[in-house]
Amino acid sequence: MAYDKDLPPVGASKATETAYLDRELEKIRVEIENEIQRLDNIYEVLRAGGITTLYFWDDSLVMGDPGTGNMRGNNVVLQSVTQFAISKETVTQAEPPFFRLDGNDRMMVRNETANVSEIYDLDAPPVDNGTWWLFNVTHDTGAANNPLAGSIMAVIWFPIL
Repeated sequence: MAYDKDLPPVGASKATETAYLDRELEKIRVEIENEIQRLDNIYEVLRAGGITTLYFWDDSLVMGDPGTGNMRGNNVVLQSVTQFAISKETVTQAEPPFFRLDGNDRMMVRNETANVSEIYDLDAPPVDNGTWWLFNVTHDTGAANNPLAGSIMAVIWFPIL
């Protein structure tokens, strides 16, 4: 939580102190509501199951076509990735329907090789670049994850209702 305590001025009246305390309680209430909403969203994402596609990790940081069946990020640590380049063809099937996703949806990127997952919010609909998709994302939650070239990666995606 990002609670930032505000203090009343020294020598403030009882009414002023009460007003400050009321504002502090409201800040805490808003932070708690935001955290509950975030956890509810994560729960819904996990409960929904979504659609899983498998890729191999390509360790290039260039946001271009990662090659058939591959994906890559613009950072070596998944927690710091703000973009993913994902092939239109997966290890298991041709072209998942990423066109159904929009800026309100989420995706989980799971490093199956290391058994570690990250959850991202999509900042916008994925961009179709012919043979690959560009995803602009914001990291939401997960453990430190540094996939190696060739790691098996699962992308689990689903709309948030």
